[in-house]
Amino acid sequence: YSSYVIMPASFDNFNHFLQKLTKDRVYILDRIRPELNEYPVIYQDFESDVYEGLVSVRNLLEKYRRLIFIYPGGKEPPERVLGFKKFCQEFKFESKVVKSLNEIKPALYDVFLVPSDRTLVELVHLVQEYEYEIGTKFGIISFNDSLFKQVVAGGITTISTDFIQMGRLLSEMVLQKKMVQIRNKSGIIVRKSL
Repeated sequence: YSSYVIMPASFDNFNHFLQKLTKDRVYILDRIRPELNEYPVIYQDFESDVYEGLVSVRNLLEKYRRLIFIYPGGKEPPERVLGFKKFCQEFKFESKVVKSLNEIKPALYDVFLVPSDRTLVELVHLVQEYEYEIGTKFGIISFNDSLFKQVVAGGITTISTDFIQMGRLLSEMVLQKKMVQIRNKSGIIVRKSL
């Protein structure tokens, strides 16, 4: 291979694998980690992305009573929860972090932050059963924009990196053998669900 693109995600103990590869042919995508500082990387800053996204829609969040983050752990970036907690603490929003929908009953004037598409569908179904009006008396924010989120429940607000830009930057980095570290831009896309 001429180059290796590695997405370390939330995996630990992969340094032994990297040691077997020629350092100037390795590119890291999606996450920056302290042990990867010597490699070129295009990364998301999950903590800042969530914090900055929520700050930018703070005025829309003011009509809600409580913010709830469903964080199941596993492959989901824990830094997102840090950005969520920082925002809620700084701007004095009542908040809660739960592992699943089983731990909490959605109530009027709640906003749910939902990383999993499966949980998103379950939440939309549940809220429709309760006859809560999404975007007026009940809010939903998801992550990683997709066509699915553009249409479900009239449109779901997302905090998302620009995946097309990430691909372009990676291609340019590999083809031009750039040895840089770049934070990929992120933003919030406001739709009916907020």
